[in-house]
Amino acid sequence: MAVKTRTAARLAWSLCAGCIAGICGLVVLKVLNGATDLRSMPLVAAPLAFSVVGALVASRQQRNPVGWQLLAVGVFMTANLAGESYARYALLSAPGLLPGGLYGAWLGWSTRPSWRSWRSSAAVFPDWPAAVATLATGALAGCGVPGLGRGR
Repeated sequence: MAVKTRTAARLAWSLCAGCIAGICGLVVLKVLNGATDLRSMPLVAAPLAFSVVGALVASRQQRNPVGWQLLAVGVFMTANLAGESYARYALLSAPGLLPGGLYGAWLGWSTRPSWRSWRSSAAVFPDWPAAVATLATGALAGCGVPGLGRGR
């Protein structure tokens, strides 16, 4: 049984909204944890980028597995980072204030499925080095790098 286009788009954007909500909670926990946890704040951009790009691709091209894999990477990365920050707050920063610190630590261990999903994209999209090189060359040409496109 095939999934309707509208249902797949709703699922993709719902997963993306869940990632965004998780990232908002993650930012709050990072601020509450203090300076040691704020050093990893740039990592917050990665699951946001993966989930938004994955939702865009998956909602428009439901049969394209790369969009769903990018979305899965975003979901797993959000769970990983939020679990780590929750565990740090519940077990170290304010022990006993929040329940389930050990479950947060377990959830923070969920990195492995994220990397497996990301690596499996290479099987679906085997010519990814050429695509990355093409995108990078196009971006550099747009910036005016000499010898590439519009460069002087």
